[in-house]
Amino acid sequence: MLVSVQQSVQTPDDQSMVYFRDVLGLETSEAEDELDASLRSEAQELGLCLDESKPITRSSGKTASMDTTLSERDFLDNFAKWEDGASRNASVATEALDSDSLTSVSPERDHSPPRETETMAPTVPAWTFFDTVPELLALQAACEAQCQRFKLWTSQNRAAMEAKHIGAVAALHRSQETALEALLDTHALALADAEDKQVTAESTLREVHDQAYRVNVTALKQQEAYCAGTYSDGQPHGRTITALDRTELDKTRRTRDNMASRQESAINVLRGEQGRRIRARVQRQDKEAADLEVLQEREIDALGRHNVAELEELGTIEKEKKTRLATRWRMQTMILMRRAGIEEEDVEACQGIVVDWDGALNRPPVPEKDARRGATRPRYDSMLADGPAQV
Repeated sequence: MLVSVQQSVQTPDDQSMVYFRDVLGLETSEAEDELDASLRSEAQELGLCLDESKPITRSSGKTASMDTTLSERDFLDNFAKWEDGASRNASVATEALDSDSLTSVSPERDHSPPRETETMAPTVPAWTFFDTVPELLALQAACEAQCQRFKLWTSQNRAAMEAKHIGAVAALHRSQETALEALLDTHALALADAEDKQVTAESTLREVHDQAYRVNVTALKQQEAYCAGTYSDGQPHGRTITALDRTELDKTRRTRDNMASRQESAINVLRGEQGRRIRARVQRQDKEAADLEVLQEREIDALGRHNVAELEELGTIEKEKKTRLATRWRMQTMILMRRAGIEEEDVEACQGIVVDWDGALNRPPVPEKDARRGATRPRYDSMLADGPAQV
């Protein structure tokens, strides 16, 4: 039964703990290291070669791999094909060859034919040894279950990471919307305050104009009475009226006549200046809002890049863990085969337990009798965690 992995967002340490507990059935990475060390130790005691980097001969740019089940005849046929292909690809001057020199090798083709020990790669599926080593059936089932647990752990990690990213994007969008709304509210308040100040300034100017008009009317009335030789109550004042007095009277009258147009012009100038300032303020506010939106887009992009980097890091971790699992499964396969008396070269030619990480297992169906025989044996899940002592 697959163990459920936590759905909540986890730290890398939490993910490692869940991996060791739910996938491997272990507690810490030290336990996994001890398991691998014990497997390597037992494999060395059995005389197994654990070199995973076996060279593969390349011919004409393609990998030439030979199955260990090839007969001597098949090997000679493959060798003849290899030599024929190499001779065709050799770029040497054409010369006459007699029947005795057909087997000669071109000077530029100094490659020796692939030796079987050098071109041997692990190509034999483990299921071919199920009849000989029945314990491999239980190991196959246990590896499949462990693979399913690994894929479950991987999918839930990615789902949690995706949920974390979606939540972070949603939270960032909310904070950005709040910030933009706050900025627009500030702009609206500032614009309303500027418009209020504009109305107040115009009202104050009109009051000044009214006051100036009243002063002008009073002064004009007094000057007209004075130049008429009387007081305001009509009594003669008996003073001499000079030309300067009449000039001042004319000046006051012109001021009165031109006052309305001058005051209207002053109000228009005030409105124009205030309108220019309002437009400049609106432009600054629009620029601030646009700059904020650009900054918010950059924040979203940065969050997306961070998520991509996390997914890439998770993919790297998954690849490393899959490689380690596959290596461990092959060691366990080799140990079981060697204990069953399989020849060393056949053991080293076996691929080990192979699973399809993307879907179904990469092996043919197990015959019903073998399935029944494997089902009667104890499950290998605990053996995967407890090491070779229980193999």
